[in-house]
Amino acid sequence: MSLLNMASDGMPNVLLVLFRCLLVKGSMDEAKLVDICAPASVCRQDRAKSTINTWVKLGFFDRDGDDVRLSPKLPAAVLDRKSGEAALRSVLRELVLREDNNDPFWGSEGIKASDFTRGLAWCLAMDPLRLHGNGYDAVNRLELDTLPEGVEVFRNDTRWNGFKTWAVFLGFGWAARFPKSGTLVVDPAPAIRDALPGIFAGAAELTQRDFIKRLAAKLPILDGGSYRAKVQDKLDRGQWPQPQSGTASASLSLGLLRLKFEGAIDFDDRADPAAGRMVLTGRDGRTVTSLSHVLFAGGRP
Repeated sequence: MSLLNMASDGMPNVLLVLFRCLLVKGSMDEAKLVDICAPASVCRQDRAKSTINTWVKLGFFDRDGDDVRLSPKLPAAVLDRKSGEAALRSVLRELVLREDNNDPFWGSEGIKASDFTRGLAWCLAMDPLRLHGNGYDAVNRLELDTLPEGVEVFRNDTRWNGFKTWAVFLGFGWAARFPKSGTLVVDPAPAIRDALPGIFAGAAELTQRDFIKRLAAKLPILDGGSYRAKVQDKLDRGQWPQPQSGTASASLSLGLLRLKFEGAIDFDDRADPAAGRMVLTGRDGRTVTSLSHVLFAGGRP
């Protein structure tokens, strides 16, 4: 399977319909589930079947004989009819980034979600402005410039289009209308926002060091994360200027600045050697602000 090959391995909109049906019904014969969610008279049923197959392997669905259900191993929040859909994106993101769903990380054989994960880690290592507004040809040139021969991320425009769809669905970007409809803007703010309660764990503030450490554990495709490190180890330092120590990447800077603007977090910059200092950057690497502490919801627990 390959998460980015939507034609063969499933689509987000189909996954959402299947989830909504099973959330209400609990368990259903697979053929009946496909007939309800993807009637043969109006759409292709193979897309629904492939989506079920993919997400059984990733641990979201569970087969019991001929029946399909939401995996009983999922968090209780996503199995609850009232809270299920609100918790869906966070649960799917955790499954996609789970270690056993990304082994092996490189290559094309025997993979589950690693094609999406390494593509995401690569995009987040790049300056979002080098990706924003560019079609696949520009992305491919950047991929060829920054990665050695034989190391691939997207390979073709079909996989890039699949990546764009999943990136938006899982909270790592949004679709812009300029310069053309459907342009991907890589932005981790939605995913970070969802992770904030778990990162702060009841605290009103964290040092920037603790915040970045916890964030990297939750979302290992961001600065300091294990998957990000795997991709950065492959990057050509002549074509990809690694951020200096104490400086957030352009993509992380974008996400954190957006969340500050929205009021989800706030920053404080104190003379605190134990906290250290992090610099957030904007266009052309210019410093936007520096901070020693991150406050949750404006400093309110």
